[in-house]
Amino acid sequence: MTGNEDSKFNVNQSTGDVYVHGQLDRERATRYELNIVATDGKFSASKTVKVIITDDNDNPPQCSQNPKLIKIPEDTPVSTPIFDYSSNVVDVDAGIFSTITFSLVVPDGADPPPFHIGPDSGILEVSETLDREAEDKYELWIRATDGGGLSCTIKLTIKLLDVNDNAPRFLGHSEAAVVGTYNINQLITKVRAVDEDLKENKTVQYRLIDSANARFGIDTGSGMISLARLLDQSQEQYILKVQAYDQGSPRLSSTTEITIRVGSSKDKPPKFEKTVYQVFVSEAAEIKSEVLAVQALASDESEKFPISYSIVNGNDKKLFSINSTNGSIFLEEELDFERVRSYELDVYAIAERFSEATL
Repeated sequence: MTGNEDSKFNVNQSTGDVYVHGQLDRERATRYELNIVATDGKFSASKTVKVIITDDNDNPPQCSQNPKLIKIPEDTPVSTPIFDYSSNVVDVDAGIFSTITFSLVVPDGADPPPFHIGPDSGILEVSETLDREAEDKYELWIRATDGGGLSCTIKLTIKLLDVNDNAPRFLGHSEAAVVGTYNINQLITKVRAVDEDLKENKTVQYRLIDSANARFGIDTGSGMISLARLLDQSQEQYILKVQAYDQGSPRLSSTTEITIRVGSSKDKPPKFEKTVYQVFVSEAAEIKSEVLAVQALASDESEKFPISYSIVNGNDKKLFSINSTNGSIFLEEELDFERVRSYELDVYAIAERFSEATL
């Protein structure tokens, strides 16, 4: 017998039966042509036997194991194709055994990701509106299954890139006070706004839209409002309109109003014992435990004004609270050193009707 160079077949010399002698592999050889010779010792005859190897699902799909990282803007529209998975899968079988169906692997109890993959095309698309501020990265497992039920998986990481879709948001108080003893350029109050975006999109600057006829000024970087001109003591209050704007494109902004109440020169603001308080707190500190206590005293020691305390900036996550009567600051939520290593709080102390101090 010829045509059997890899010894996959054998023939019974007595009966002429041809049988498989070695392991067949359609992916290496799809057909054989065997030339079988019969002889009686004097005469001989030959016959060509064609053997066609049919496919068996003996090869699972092969998924590319190279890590896949895709970066897309967070405002990528729904139904936008972001990745073609079909080019990353190979199945060397034939027919239905080489037909691949794609699916997302979602762990039990987990919410489906905001993406969809075409079961036949292998094209991954955005299926829901994305928001980097809510979730900035997704790790997906995509399964490729052939027609015989064999499969492989690939990990795909999708990182959302920031776009300027959040306007600055003001925090804290909307009132302040000034008394007749205030000098030109003296700090009156401070506004603070935060922006949930990144880099230049979250850099906030300030300006006064209404400065009460230029009687007040604001530092564009810090948001500190100061006295620019002497006030009319007959006017009880001024209302300022402050704008906070980011540095993104397009530039986004928001506004707030600050009421400046005017007191007489007899109304003196309280003073804190320290200009800056600093304390070190363990991330294992218990909720409701006291962090520190601040104290302000009335400037005029001849009169004991009741003083009220409040946190006006730096507490947008509500991690801290303050006793308005004695200035004790308490922890309200668990701390995480790995996420945030320091906090800066602005505390106001208000005495009498118009007097106010800032820490």
